[in-house]
Amino acid sequence: MKLTQGNWDPNLRSMFFNAAMKNLTEDLGKGDSRTYEYGLREGMNNLFAINDFAQPGNSIRREGKEWQAFLASIESGCPTFLDSGVFWLTNQHKKAHGTTMDEALALAPEEIDNFDWLFDVYVEVVKEVGDQLWGYNELDQGGKENKIRTRARLEGMGLRPIPVYHPLNDGWDYFDELAKEYDRICFGNLVQAPPPVRKRLLATAFERHAEYPDLFIHFLGITPNEIQMALPFDSCDSSAWIAIRKFAHSVRFQASGQKRWIIPREWLPPLPWTWVERGPTNALMLSESYARQRAMRHWNQTVIDNITGTRYPTGVADK
Repeated sequence: MKLTQGNWDPNLRSMFFNAAMKNLTEDLGKGDSRTYEYGLREGMNNLFAINDFAQPGNSIRREGKEWQAFLASIESGCPTFLDSGVFWLTNQHKKAHGTTMDEALALAPEEIDNFDWLFDVYVEVVKEVGDQLWGYNELDQGGKENKIRTRARLEGMGLRPIPVYHPLNDGWDYFDELAKEYDRICFGNLVQAPPPVRKRLLATAFERHAEYPDLFIHFLGITPNEIQMALPFDSCDSSAWIAIRKFAHSVRFQASGQKRWIIPREWLPPLPWTWVERGPTNALMLSESYARQRAMRHWNQTVIDNITGTRYPTGVADK
């Protein structure tokens, strides 16, 4: 069994990570410290990406607020997940060359613009803080064979990334291969999947997970919702909390994972917002993210335990 790197607790499951955390630094730069401080408080799980604090052709902006927020998240004790930045890099390539996302993702690393730059920055960051992170996913560019090749290169350097599995492209045999070899995997293809496809992927993952109860699966790009009540999973991430920035008057609060109530208009400042005015509402959305995790954990590890006598997926006690 290969152990992925990080200071994570394999017994602590049902975790929801707030993605797009560089948005915290935008608010801080505009005078709103409330959102920044709330996002780094105890009990929050945070996800940053390599492209948050570095851009092609440049090294890490260590003096920048994004890098400082990343370090602050680690130092505050928040479980901090580092995304490799491949999804962002592939999007940049897609826009520059007029291809589809699927076509860009299938390209070998050598065919993707700025992959060598991303590899170097990724290695630099992980070598510096890898042991302090909750975990970090691999550079999953180019399909199964290329992922294996790049991961072997990283492992040869002493790094231990979390493999990324793409069910729509890799085949279920590869899931079994990773599940037998690693303690954790990431599960992709969910962000752009239509709802019926997403449900089928989650249902299949749930069934196959039962064969590997000690495996920890992190689902990339999904918010806890009513689906996880029936198909519980270990952890996930999304940028749902920043929806308030684009759809302030249509964002809905959730109850047991289901969207129910629109935020009362009197809770929102009149448009257009200033950065300081929207701070309390941002903090409110981060608070809801924390509540989502608590509801997810309560259902997955308390209710299921009481009903079935077994705790998903291994029977270990929750902390």
